[in-house]
Amino acid sequence: MHIHNLRDKVGKSRIRTVRGFGYMLVATEES
Repeated sequence: MHIHNLRDKVGKSRIRTVRGFGYMLVATEES
């Protein structure tokens, strides 16, 4: 996944890589 791009868009504070689950929640919001 494009985590680097996602972090740059929403900010590192919203990206919480909790065993690959945290960033999935943010990615879902982006969809």
